Amino acid sequence: MADIKNFGIKGIAADVQMGKSGGRLVYDAGNTRFDFTQSNGSTLEDVRFGTVGSGTWNGTAIGSQFGGTGQDFSSSSGVIKVSSGTMSAGSIALASEVSGTLPVANGGTGATSAGDARTNLGLGTIATQASNNVNIDGGAIDGAVIGAASQAAGSFTTINASGAITGDLTGTAANATILETARTITVAGDTTAGATSFDGSQNITLTTPLAASGVSAGSYGSSSAIPVITVDAKGRITAVSTASTSSTLTIGADSGSDDTVTVGSDTLNFVGTSNEIETTVSDNQIQIGLPNDVTVGNNLTVTGSFLSDDITATTVSLTGDAIITGNLTVNGTQTTVNSTTVETADAIFRVNSNGANTDAGFEANANGSIKQILYKAATTQWDFDSETVKAGAFTTAGAVTGGSLTDGTATISSGSLTGGVAGTFSGAVTGGSLTDGTATLASGSLTGAVNLTASGIVSFGTLTDSGESIAITKFVDESDGIGSNDNDTSIPTSAAVKNYVDTNITAQDLDVAGDSGTGAIDLDSQSLTIAGGTGLTSAASSQTVTLTLDNTAVSAGSYGSTTAVPVITVDAQGRLTAASTATIATSFDIGADSGSDDTVNGGEKLTISGTSNEIETAVTNNTITVGLVDAPTVSGTMTAGNFTTAGSITDGAATLSDGSITGGVAATFSGTVQGGTLTDGTLSAASGAITGATNITASGTVQYGSLSDGSITITAFVDEDNMASDSASLVPTQQSVKAYVDSQVTAQDLDFQGDSGGALAIDLDSEVLDIAGGTNITTAGSGNTLTVNLDATLSGLTSVTSSTLTDGTATLTGGALSGATTGAFSGDVTVGGNLTVSGTQTSVNSTNTTIADTLIVLQSGLTGANPNDIGHIYERGTDGNNGFLGWDQSTDRFMAATTTADGSTAGDLTLAATDFEAAGLIGTSATISGAVSFGTLTDSGESISITKFVDEGDTIAANDNDTTIPTSAAVKDYVDNNGGDGLILRGTFSANSSDTTFNIGTVPNVTGRTYYADKIVLKVGTAFSGGSFNHILIKENGGSGDTIVAAADADAATAGSYIIELDGDDTLTKNATVQVQFMQSNGSTAATTTAGSIVATVHYNYV
Repeated sequence: MADIKNFGIKGIAADVQMGKSGGRLVYDAGNTRFDFTQSNGSTLEDVRFGTVGSGTWNGTAIGSQFGGTGQDFSSSSGVIKVSSGTMSAGSIALASEVSGTLPVANGGTGATSAGDARTNLGLGTIATQASNNVNIDGGAIDGAVIGAASQAAGSFTTINASGAITGDLTGTAANATILETARTITVAGDTTAGATSFDGSQNITLTTPLAASGVSAGSYGSSSAIPVITVDAKGRITAVSTASTSSTLTIGADSGSDDTVTVGSDTLNFVGTSNEIETTVSDNQIQIGLPNDVTVGNNLTVTGSFLSDDITATTVSLTGDAIITGNLTVNGTQTTVNSTTVETADAIFRVNSNGANTDAGFEANANGSIKQILYKAATTQWDFDSETVKAGAFTTAGAVTGGSLTDGTATISSGSLTGGVAGTFSGAVTGGSLTDGTATLASGSLTGAVNLTASGIVSFGTLTDSGESIAITKFVDESDGIGSNDNDTSIPTSAAVKNYVDTNITAQDLDVAGDSGTGAIDLDSQSLTIAGGTGLTSAASSQTVTLTLDNTAVSAGSYGSTTAVPVITVDAQGRLTAASTATIATSFDIGADSGSDDTVNGGEKLTISGTSNEIETAVTNNTITVGLVDAPTVSGTMTAGNFTTAGSITDGAATLSDGSITGGVAATFSGTVQGGTLTDGTLSAASGAITGATNITASGTVQYGSLSDGSITITAFVDEDNMASDSASLVPTQQSVKAYVDSQVTAQDLDFQGDSGGALAIDLDSEVLDIAGGTNITTAGSGNTLTVNLDATLSGLTSVTSSTLTDGTATLTGGALSGATTGAFSGDVTVGGNLTVSGTQTSVNSTNTTIADTLIVLQSGLTGANPNDIGHIYERGTDGNNGFLGWDQSTDRFMAATTTADGSTAGDLTLAATDFEAAGLIGTSATISGAVSFGTLTDSGESISITKFVDEGDTIAANDNDTTIPTSAAVKDYVDNNGGDGLILRGTFSANSSDTTFNIGTVPNVTGRTYYADKIVLKVGTAFSGGSFNHILIKENGGSGDTIVAAADADAATAGSYIIELDGDDTLTKNATVQVQFMQSNGSTAATTTAGSIVATVHYNYV
């Protein structure tokens, strides 16, 4: 989306659309207001402000999420209620819409139940209790008839009667001696007892052993076996087995017998060998490596290459190849190379590197005759002695001096031509006389001169330089005109250049504009300064200005995580100046009346569940409601201060109503129960014991003195995690069993230590012992075996000590290295004695070869005839044939040449003479068969030395100096390419049912300029449609470059004008088109429009 930063746009339309399918800002003149609408221009859109400072609000309503009601209540009455974020007016339904309690002080009951309400209000006791379920704790029952309509049993400690007891009272606890009818008591369930008759005449004993759960009685668990138990819902163990655990670890090695380590008592030590292997233990990791100084007692065998950065020996003998990746230093008196070919990758070959004041150079043994190229210390010149030097051409910036100077035809001798730098003439030079003060030429031609100095007029047919071999045939003056001489064979005068430039180039200005303000730069005399604003620094280099965002005080890094919230400080430019984090809790602890406390971590769900038929829970609107079910069932005893019910209290059979208890199966009273008879019809309680019962079923808590299955008597259940009692008459809880097993089967540790690092331990349940290889050591595990190996290649050793050091063939012992087939040295090799190479090839791949010797003898020791060319071959890679400088045996002279030979074979090489350049040539004669090109061309006025001609391909811009002369074509090309551009591209297009793109125009291609898009103006005369058209894209570089107008920047499906400000951010590819593309909604499929027209204009600029 374009970012328009103009501070005021004059003449903007009353209806402005914010991008394709975006909202619109419409000024409604009829209602004197601004409307923010959707793209259809009528449906109103939301508007978000920071703060509405002043004015009158005439809207319908403010949304509730923004502090308003979201509705118009001007004609409503009642109470405003909020439900799920929606407000409404009306009354409050107390039954469904009010929750909680109202305190007594405010007219309420302060309770959520009738019983609590009566307590808070100080109301009566059981007047409104349920008729079939009454529990009276304390107090008194006054004026009530118990069993008036229907009798039931009652339990009393004492019955006191103030008057006569109506009805029968059978026996009393103190006086009864026998039950009227004997009862049979049987115990069934998880504990059993056989049927026993009980008539009350004597006590009976019921043996109630626990029923077998299916587990085999026995002892389970040991130091090597973990008990695995199955427990049912009643906490009984129904099955037990054991899981074997090993407390020993078997270890093995390359030698010695396998051994066993007992976990928990033994320590497994990894011990190295002195000066061979060292071990270190730290952070549950054992590292095995070589020490800095390694001593090998026997042979050291290396199957690969033997690499070393330092070998010191009296004698080193290699029978094979030696590879030195470091430097080779020979400190002896002689380096002998007996190979067929010596190759070096060095670009520079230096002799006499210690800088001694002596002659230095090269020698060749040519058929027993020593030929030399020496640099003479006395004359400070290269000296070929009396030998002839042959080259395709000789180029010199100084004088050529000799007994005679000839090119094979013309000969200059006896001081005829001296002091000339260069002179090339394709035709005759005529005149009464031609002289430089010493030499005089009256007739004929002057050829072969290196330098030519003339104080008068020099006329030429052609004038040629030494670089481009450009032949100049004429000078072009102002009247000739550069425009009429656009070629590389003429040279313009200063007046011609000035006239052409003044005519074709006018003063150029560069208009500039910022976020505010505009200006202009005179390109001839002024500079454009791009200054950094707040938080920005600008730096210019060559043609580039770089704007860099300044660093703030914030430390670069990542802030924020699932447990930390980033805390940031932002300055007015939106930059972070400080950043830190604030830790947030992601978990919380929960507890209850029973069970262990637990932790709810972030991402987990806390579920609050009820109990079937007792408690129910519900969650809605971020609220958890916990309450009783409609008809709760309590398996035990429910106790309350008072029970109040509007009807009767019943347990399904017994009913208490109107002061009477009728139909009761059982009743429990804390006071004395008096009556004619106290009986359940079968069972009587006397002297604190229940006898004669066949079955005893209790839905609540059963308390006992002991439980017996006939053989084992259980006296208690215990919650004892450490099993300290160790009793055969106590039953532990399931939790105690688990806690004891967990405490006994603790995590097993493996103690170990290395040569350093101290003793450590590994938790065998959760950790892994990592035996890591160190430097030059590799470890590998397979099955139950861990193998520790030396690496195939050893590196980084400070020293290796051994009685014998061998790689299988080569052996280094007693200070000498002998018998080696190959040797590879990664560091420097220093030879204190002489270095003798007897192979066929010596390869030197160093950067520079430095030789302190003053002479290098090639083909030394030759006897008899010489069959070989002798010298140096210079490999040039892909630049052409190799170079050769040396003795050409076939011509019996030194030669500078090119050759296809690469030094792999010796003999008579195929040589082609090439140019030889020197500051000067000194000799008795020089034979030059080709052209003489000048080094410099000097005039007699300004003493300007011209070194080359500049043609159109070289360009004037790349040769901004006073030592070159441009051709007419070069001048015209420079002027043509540095004139002004139009700075605008424009194209029109109408849909034709076939084209999916069109080009606005082509970006110019002026050397040295970078073009950028400044603004795009699109005038859609007729809206585009058809072919599933959705939007347009505008891309540079022929449609394959950057997108400078995106889908949201302009809506070509709607007629209108679209201005996209680009701020100069988008660089345009030179000599490439800017293309408009019609696209379907997926953004990748082209659309073939059937209707629509557009005029597209690209405003660009350049730097």
